[in-house]
Amino acid sequence: MAHELAIDSQGAQMLFAGETPWHKLGVKIDKAVTAEEALAICRADYTVYTGGLFTSKSVPVRAQYIYRLDAEGNQQVLGDHVGPDYTPLQNRDAFAWFNPFIEAGEAVIDTAGVMRDGARVWVLARINRKSMEILPGDEVVKYVLLSNSHDGMMAARVGYSAVRVVCANTLAMAIEDKASKLMRVKHTKNIKEAIVSIRETMNLADAAFEATAEQYRRLVKYQVVEADIKKYVQRV
Repeated sequence: MAHELAIDSQGAQMLFAGETPWHKLGVKIDKAVTAEEALAICRADYTVYTGGLFTSKSVPVRAQYIYRLDAEGNQQVLGDHVGPDYTPLQNRDAFAWFNPFIEAGEAVIDTAGVMRDGARVWVLARINRKSMEILPGDEVVKYVLLSNSHDGMMAARVGYSAVRVVCANTLAMAIEDKASKLMRVKHTKNIKEAIVSIRETMNLADAAFEATAEQYRRLVKYQVVEADIKKYVQRV
């Protein structure tokens, strides 16, 4: 799968700290940045709008399309058919959601970016805690991920993940990974409030994340040999 990063006249709309992503695109940051600085570096500070749809005879349809405006004020359509109650989660609000974690010194932004010409956005923050070690030399870094779409194809997702998101492929991995503890938030009129309230349930998700890591540690202790597999298949 291609990286699908949005690329403008300044390059890929992405930032990263630490290890360079496989696609070698984006702006490397050498110090911690605020949510507002990350928003600017990714050039993600655009506003998303919705507009009404009509038939060829100008009859209103109970649906909307999603768009952003380019530098000349022209509409760039991001999604072409969402329900009448669809409400965008603006990028500035998605990035600002991380402020309490950053200001408390609990996390630092590790990667963030824009994909599909602005239709997909994500922010990934690394938690300032010791990495979880599954077995000697095999450490799992814990991140907080917020991913959002402006094309009407997927809900916003917020929570813990062990996957470092740097492209479309790794974002899909983080969403599908059973070890990730991501909560879905639909694009309704109270999406901004819903995103904020999720911070109150993060401790529960953190406990589940730690429990999954502990299960992995237990599995490491048990070795499976070919004879065991044959015996299992025969019994089944």
